[in-house]
Formats: sequence, structure tokens, C-alpha cells
Amino acid sequence: IDIPGVVEYSNLQTLADNVVYVPYYLPQTHPRFQFSNERLCAESFGYLERINPDLTRDDVIATHVSRLRYAQPICPPGFPAMLPPIETEVGGLYVADTSWYYPADRSISESVRLGGQIAASIQAGFASSVTP
Repeated sequence: IDIPGVVEYSNLQTLADNVVYVPYYLPQTHPRFQFSNERLCAESFGYLERINPDLTRDDVIATHVSRLRYAQPICPPGFPAMLPPIETEVGGLYVADTSWYYPADRSISESVRLGGQIAASIQAGFASSVTP
């Protein structure tokens, strides 16, 4: 199987339908990056059928392919000091992305960690004190 994993989001949160994410994480120069969306979906579903032989094409409700050319921040020395504040000038608006995970890599667990840290800081009234 030529994929690094399968993530079933319905195991993380109860949903009406199962949502499955098949990551590829390819450099732009990889031949698979040039595959059509249909070809990537067919290949991915073929792998899912190998994992679960009871799965059929009728089980597919929808598919979506995203191709991000730049998916992770590059962190030079002093990177945390370069991040804008999470608390914006717009009252009640807080913005953070995967850059705030530094020095950890982007992951669902880091999203949960940062979200919890921001929520706790907002609750305590000092959101600007969140640090990577």
C-alpha cells in the first residue's frame, strides 16, 4: 500500500457518516502529484478496499482532493518572535495556524493542545500570553 496512513475522523468525533482522510504528503516533483483527482481517488479507494474487503463503491458519498504546494511553515532562528499575536485587533477574534505549533510538527494533537491553551487563556482573560 503506497500511502502513509488512513485517518477515519469519525473515530475522533461522532458524525452522521464516516469521513476518511487518505494523506499522500508528496513533493511537487513526485509523479503522483500530477495525477488527476479521479486517479488519486481511485487509487486511494483501491487501498481502502484492500484494508476492508466489505467496502464497496456504493459506500462513497463524496470525494475531495487538496493539493497544497506549501503545507508547513519554515522556521528560521528566532521564529517564535516573528509570529503575530493570536488576539487580533478585532474584538473577540483570535487567529492561530500551524505556525504556532513550533517547535512541534503539525498534527491533530498539536491542534487540540493549542486550541486548549488558547481557550484557557481567553477564559483567564490573557489570550495574548499564549506562546509556542
